Amino acid sequence: MRCFLAVSPPAENDLDEAAAMLRSCQKGLRPVRAEARHLTIAFLGELDRESIPILEENLTVALEGFEAFPWRIRGLGAFPDIPFARVLWCGVEDHDPWRELRSRVDVALSSSGLAAIGSDFHPHITLARLRRGRPSGPLRSLLRGEAGRDFGAGVCRELHLISSILRPDGPRYETLKTFEFPDLV
Repeated sequence: MRCFLAVSPPAENDLDEAAAMLRSCQKGLRPVRAEARHLTIAFLGELDRESIPILEENLTVALEGFEAFPWRIRGLGAFPDIPFARVLWCGVEDHDPWRELRSRVDVALSSSGLAAIGSDFHPHITLARLRRGRPSGPLRSLLRGEAGRDFGAGVCRELHLISSILRPDGPRYETLKTFEFPDLV
């Protein structure tokens, strides 16, 4: 089964507004459904069902002592870059807790005989993909102009192990396990 580890956006967010801003500037965007938005910590690819319990156990150990932390969704951006945008996203402020979380996940994956697919980790929430062509002038201007705008804030309290089923109308996600972080003291 195709799996990844992710964090859900905070309940109070302006991601719908951000997505609408993107759509207003560019035709041919493939938006991410609101219920499918997430911040991927690690994409795992295809996993055997037998490996899931081992991974869950190793994640529980690796995440021990990791506390909930505040986070802020900030700015619009694009991969690979603005002039050649393919993936349009909202970023996050303060990458340190995200890097610590990813580091702990990497330890759990290694202990499970697994590894994340893709070595670069840039915390973001994908809002849309550009199907073809280059980004329009208005889209490029929007991305540059909204690089520092706030789109919501909250507290990261859990990590989800999610299976993904690819379908013609978009992926369908099922949460297999949730790992909760204790609140800050």
